[in-house]
Amino acid sequence: MNFNDVRRVPFQLGMVAEIVKIWNQEVAQTTIYAPFTKQSFIAEIVNNKYFNKDGMVVYQIGKEIIGFGLATFSDQKDTTPGYLVFIVVKAKYQRLGIGKEILTILENYLRENNKTKIRMMFLNPINLKWLIPNTINHLHPNAPGVPTGSVWYHFLINNGFINTGPRQDGYYQEISNYHHSKAIT
Repeated sequence: MNFNDVRRVPFQLGMVAEIVKIWNQEVAQTTIYAPFTKQSFIAEIVNNKYFNKDGMVVYQIGKEIIGFGLATFSDQKDTTPGYLVFIVVKAKYQRLGIGKEILTILENYLRENNKTKIRMMFLNPINLKWLIPNTINHLHPNAPGVPTGSVWYHFLINNGFINTGPRQDGYYQEISNYHHSKAIT
């Protein structure tokens, strides 16, 4: 690969189908995060009131999208955090500095918008749905944070982020066959 061919390009709506394909291959198949359709990506991400195309970074080689990232914020107060929504790089282009470059651009975008801290947590105003592990595709409406031990977790740690809270455990109970116990009443 010739790094001279790698370039940042402005996000355009016509890129959504390819971005969704990459998300579904690189993220949805290997993590807890739910897949997108073109329509759901537009509805949940692009049409979200906190989406700003200036916070969306896309990298290409030729016409092939090889990576993308998104950052957002809910207001421009310096007391509230900015959020990394995602950074995704195709597997064959990982560990070449592309993700780090996307991260640097997103960090600068948030700084330019008065953010002094960046978070990855469920308070993110652009919600990423996730599939509850060990269930049959049960969706939760907003990701709880970064799964410990994931590629995303290690990427953030290796780029200076710190885990600011205790490990959180999520609990789930299948209730479709639930019967109220008389012992409880």
